[in-house]
This record gives sequence, structure tokens and C-alpha cells, in this order.
Amino acid sequence: MPANYGLLIQRREFIEETVKIARKHGALVIFDEVISGFRVALGGMAEVLGMRPDLVTYGKVIAVVPGSVLWRPKRFDEVGRARRARLSAGTLSANPVGMRAAGDAAEIERVGAYAQLEERTGRFCDQLNAEMQQRGLPFELTRTASIFWLHAQTKAPIRRIGQIPEHHPTAFAKVFHAALSRGVYLAPSGFEVGFMSLAHDHDLLEKAGEAILAAVKRLRKNSLSLWERAGVRDLGPYAHAPLPNPLPKERGQETNEHWNQAQSNRHRSGRAVGCLHSDAGRLVVGVWSAST
Repeated sequence: MPANYGLLIQRREFIEETVKIARKHGALVIFDEVISGFRVALGGMAEVLGMRPDLVTYGKVIAVVPGSVLWRPKRFDEVGRARRARLSAGTLSANPVGMRAAGDAAEIERVGAYAQLEERTGRFCDQLNAEMQQRGLPFELTRTASIFWLHAQTKAPIRRIGQIPEHHPTAFAKVFHAALSRGVYLAPSGFEVGFMSLAHDHDLLEKAGEAILAAVKRLRKNSLSLWERAGVRDLGPYAHAPLPNPLPKERGQETNEHWNQAQSNRHRSGRAVGCLHSDAGRLVVGVWSAST
């Protein structure tokens, strides 16, 4: 489950086939659980998928001297002995607070933490997605377990980096600052994911949801097309019609800019919707044949 460059949820069939190929050729199957370990389940993605990899890495949450642990059935002691001969450091290495938190993490199943987090994350993301879809806003949330990712809207699930919209980083930066101005601090990078915790109660999530929705609405408002700003909401079959060449420069640079922007709207009908900047400073919308 790649989650350090967006949340790129993979198909189970893809993972199973990858494991099958590795086994066939005698390669080790290694699960990198630095992010998903203890997060999606006590046994990480290996538990969720019902698989038994050869090696599993758990990251900083373990808070031991190397900052991460390499685990294999019946091999943990060997890794520990090898570790003693090395000097290593990490973010939470030998940190007493981190070590205490890691110790308490082993007790989370007693309070049904995973079920609570799954339900809480699902409700938060589903409600926001429904609101954004209803309003035609260009963002959505992808989630799995208690991990979620706010990203530019796409027609299909994003499973690899190349499928992330090019405009996403720029658009997310605007959403980030708009949410921050409303008291909600998202991950500062559009490629970072968010994590739900038991500390996020109903009131906090309601505030966060309202701030995110308002931030995306602001982005939408600032990116309205020329037609929408002119008060034209529905252009019907002419919304994407081709337009003639730009107006002559003597008619005004501002008029040309409006005209050029409208040229991006195309439609097979051969008809066009254009605009002229009148003397009164109003946008006048007209419809004509592209052949003229």
C-alpha cells in the first residue's frame, strides 16, 4: 500500500500476482510496513491481506535503537544480535516518550481501536466526498483503514504516480493555506497522507470537514471560467464550441484575453459562444456559426 507519495491503493490481484512471481523465482517477499504497520491493523497489511511475507519492516513507532525493525519468523533475535554491533540513530531512537507510546500501542486492540478508527475515517471521508461531489468541487478523498488522502479529483482510482493530475500540487497548496487560515493544519505537501486518531472526536472532525470544504470551495470560486464570472452558468451544447481567430489588437488587449480564453471551449456542433467587452464594461455573450 504505497502511502508516501499519495495513497495509491493497489488491487489485491496485483499484489497476489507479484508475490506469486517472487515465490516462483525464489525471491524474498518483503512488506514495507513503515507507514501501514500498526496503522491499518496490529499485523499491518500482511494481516489485512492474509499473507505471510518473508520479511517485514516496521518503522519508527517501535522506537528501538535502529529506529526500525526487520522481522522474520524465528529470526528476530538474530537481527537483534546483529544490531548490537552497529551504531545507529533515528527520529525516535531511545526516546522514552516514543518507547512508551509504542508499548501502549500493543494494547489498542483491547479498546477496539481499529474498528473505531475505520468507522470514524469512513464517515469523515464519505461525508466530505458527498458534499464535494454534490457541489461539483474538483477534489476528493481516497481512504483505506484510518489513512486518507485529499487530492485533485480523477475519473478513476489513482494507483501509480503517473496518474496524479499535474495540477494537483498547485491546487492543493491553495487548499492547504485556505484550510490553515480556518484553523485546520493539513499535511503541507499534496503527496502526504492524513491519519485519523482516537483523539479526533466528532467536534474536531466537524470543524476540519467544514474548513476543508470551504477551502476547496474557495479554490473553485477562484478558478471559475470567464463565462461563469460573467454570470453565464449553462452554455448548453455550445459550452465547448470552437471559436474564430482572436480579435484584432486594436479592439483592446482585454477583449483579446477574453476571446482567447473562450477559444479553449470546443464542440462538434460547429457553433460557437463568444464574448465581446462592451463600452459599458459588461460581457456580452453571442452565438454564431464557426464558419463565419
